[in-house]
Amino acid sequence: MAQNGQFPLTFSRYQGKYWKRFTSFRFAQNLTECPIVEKEIRQVAAAFPIVFRRAGTEIHPFALLSLSGARTPFVSDDGRWLAGYVPSDLRCPPFRWRTSQDPAKQDLNAEGLLVDESLGFVGQDGEPFFNASGDLTPELRQVFGFLKMRAQNEQKTAAICNKLDTFDLLQSAGMHEGIEFPEGILTVDSGKLAALTDKDKLALINDGTLRLVHAHQVSLSHCAWLASAERNLTTCQAQTSYTENSDLSGFLGAMALAQWNEIQQNGSY
Repeated sequence: MAQNGQFPLTFSRYQGKYWKRFTSFRFAQNLTECPIVEKEIRQVAAAFPIVFRRAGTEIHPFALLSLSGARTPFVSDDGRWLAGYVPSDLRCPPFRWRTSQDPAKQDLNAEGLLVDESLGFVGQDGEPFFNASGDLTPELRQVFGFLKMRAQNEQKTAAICNKLDTFDLLQSAGMHEGIEFPEGILTVDSGKLAALTDKDKLALINDGTLRLVHAHQVSLSHCAWLASAERNLTTCQAQTSYTENSDLSGFLGAMALAQWNEIQQNGSY
């Protein structure tokens, strides 16, 4: 069953079809936030504000890509990624892990993946989905392994975030240092964190929860830059003034290129 243009990767649907590797991040231009996992927390905190949202009974962390809801300044007009880190959720289009599938029980089962056909990466040329025997090709095996590893870490991340909820450490955040957040954003309540007993703080240290909290708190310093970059876009100041001509953008571009080369070589995060 399709959901938002996403179909299970079945042999019956994709035999004889091909997929193309993405060469541009234009698909991410209008993303305002991106889900992240525990394993990449430090890298994300160095580039983006980390915030939280509630989905039903669960709490999830996100990299904030836009404060205003407009297009993100982290993608240039020609589709280049301008930040120093590419979140793992953005590395494998048109493929996604099916959230209904337990990664611990999936072993190269093609139906553990979804294909997002709305991105335009599926057609009659490129990389085949299946070989002549009906098995995933080596390229797709790598994608499957990467997304399975991410899905496993996503489960650990959910457990950590739900612990923040159990300790009642999250609060609705309308603003941060005068900068308005999108609706529904949650941040850590520093007062409640400081009031925890030593025993509770130790419990948060042992499972990595406190590491996420500290990364989140430090990452909010990016909000000022993000708000400024978005104002530059909306006031029609030439995007090239900060994506091509500034020393900062040159550094970010070099970092992004290095990160992209690493992704292409080993698919790790």
